[in-house]
Amino acid sequence: MKIYQSSFHTVKFTDLEVDWERYYLQRPDKIFFEKVYEKWASIDNELLDEKNFTRAKKSHAVKIHELFQNQRKILSIGIGNGITESELLNMDPSYEINGVDFVRDKRWDSRIQYFNNLKACNGFSYEGILLNSVIYNFSDTKLSDLVSSLHKIVVEGGKVIVWDQDLPTLADLKEIKRRHSRLPKKGKGVVLWGELRSPSKIKNFFRKKFRHIESKYYYVGHDLQDHETKPFFRIMGYKIWQSKDFHANTSQLHIFKKIN
Repeated sequence: MKIYQSSFHTVKFTDLEVDWERYYLQRPDKIFFEKVYEKWASIDNELLDEKNFTRAKKSHAVKIHELFQNQRKILSIGIGNGITESELLNMDPSYEINGVDFVRDKRWDSRIQYFNNLKACNGFSYEGILLNSVIYNFSDTKLSDLVSSLHKIVVEGGKVIVWDQDLPTLADLKEIKRRHSRLPKKGKGVVLWGELRSPSKIKNFFRKKFRHIESKYYYVGHDLQDHETKPFFRIMGYKIWQSKDFHANTSQLHIFKKIN
């Protein structure tokens, strides 16, 4: 399911000096993201609802720490604010974490080593890979390329943790399609931010190079903590129903292991 965005945290895309003939309703590239981060830095990297956002990201760290078990040499791709990764280091200083993103955010723990692209990681080997709210940015072709690249830098028995937003319910899908149909045909400020995929589709991408170990599903409660829930009944990947008590849409977490 394609998703569109007109802003990123406190950055409105209409405020960016980009070629909207190139980007309007198209997927953003490295240049676009650099403009976003540049604008974000100019307003001192302020986040909307920063307290709750940070709390939710730290909650992720608790789950991820449990899943990595003894893996401590970690590469986080699309690390963003680095809040989750910094919390991992607070929980256990033995972590060695490298982060890949377009810029190094001020929230990163100083112990995190920065790379501006995945190719810079060639020659390194990792016990764990973290893809936390990032693969929706990748097209199918680029996601396949990413999986192949990861296979080369993960040690035997190493884990890949994929945590991404889940597809909505069928009722929500109908509303989303209605909003998408009203997107103006010309203008600026709206980009194709990415694509949400069903659990089965995500697993199929990674099974080309890794063995699937398990999957978990979470909802965000009104306490802004992650709570595990049972797998959902689905049609074409879309949930038939989810509780109205959930604070936000559900997320899906998949664990893969490199076993040749």
